[in-house]
Amino acid sequence: MLGNRIRAFRLERGLNLGQLAAASGLSASYLSTIERGLKKPSIPVLKNIADALHVSSALLVLDEDETFTGEKLRFLREGRGPSLEELAEISELPAALVEKFEAGESRPDFEQLEQLAEALNFTVSYFLESGFAR
Repeated sequence: MLGNRIRAFRLERGLNLGQLAAASGLSASYLSTIERGLKKPSIPVLKNIADALHVSSALLVLDEDETFTGEKLRFLREGRGPSLEELAEISELPAALVEKFEAGESRPDFEQLEQLAEALNFTVSYFLESGFAR
């Protein structure tokens, strides 16, 4: 659910509702209704929230029931900004291997998953909850 994803990113960044509200230009009560799934934000509001959380707005609306594919890894990488080579360097994985992950030709083991998560500033649990390592 979108609200759960927003809450997870907010908490991962150590923000309370008031801080996210200030950063996004929205009220804390409105953000709370979004997080609880009572309201769905418009595209411009979603962009404000995503910008305040420093993530791509598309990342917030990914279908949670989908398995984590190489395409999603590429999407996360592009949303964060590093090139494939830069991600490889930061994660200390060979660029050819990261390219295989993104192409869906290979899946990372847990240690590789930890390295990618750290390099992209995500938690391993985010990847696991999204079905990445299943």
